[in-house]
Amino acid sequence: MKKRYFFIILFLIIILCYVTNIAQIPENIVLLSNEKLNIKKMYGISFEAKEKQILETWQGENVESQNVDIKLFGKIKVKEVSVTTIPQIKVVPVGNLIGLKLYTNGVLVIGMAELTNTENEIQRPYETTNIKEGDTIIELDHQEIDSIKTLQTIVNNSGEKNIEVKYVHDRRNFNFKYTTNESK
Repeated sequence: MKKRYFFIILFLIIILCYVTNIAQIPENIVLLSNEKLNIKKMYGISFEAKEKQILETWQGENVESQNVDIKLFGKIKVKEVSVTTIPQIKVVPVGNLIGLKLYTNGVLVIGMAELTNTENEIQRPYETTNIKEGDTIIELDHQEIDSIKTLQTIVNNSGEKNIEVKYVHDRRNFNFKYTTNESK
C-alpha cells in the first residue's frame, strides 16, 4: 500500500514539474533581429514553429511574427507562443537636459570639445582617433572608468605621459594612445 502511495505522489510531482515549466513560458515573446529563442525545456517538451509572417517593414527591416506550438511528447499541444522579431534600433538622446541619467559601463561620448593645456594651446585629442559621439570610453591606462570624475582625475594626474584609451565603437573595442602636453 505504501508503494502505491509513493508512486502516486511521485507521478503527481512529475506532473507538477511539467505544468510549472510550461506555465513559466510567456505567451508573447519579443526578440531583437539577431537574437535566438532560448527557452529551457524539460524532457518530452518540444517546440514546433509555424510559418513566419511579416507584420510590417520598419526602416528597411521586417517586423516578423511566428507562432510556436509547445507540445508534450511531440503530440499533445499544450500551449501556443507568439514570437515577434523586431529590428535593432539605436537610441541617441538629444535635446535639452531634463534630469535624464544614463547608466553605462564607462563614459558616454556625447560631444567633442577642445582642451586647453597649461601652455594655453588648444588641443583636439579626438581628431587623431576614430572616436565618435555615441562611443563609450571604458578604460584609461588600464583603469576602469565608471564616471566622468574618474576620467578627469586620471587625465589630470597623467603629466606628460601617454594615456592608453580603450573605447567601444559599434560593439567593438578599440585602443589609442594620447600624449598630454603639459609643461614641466
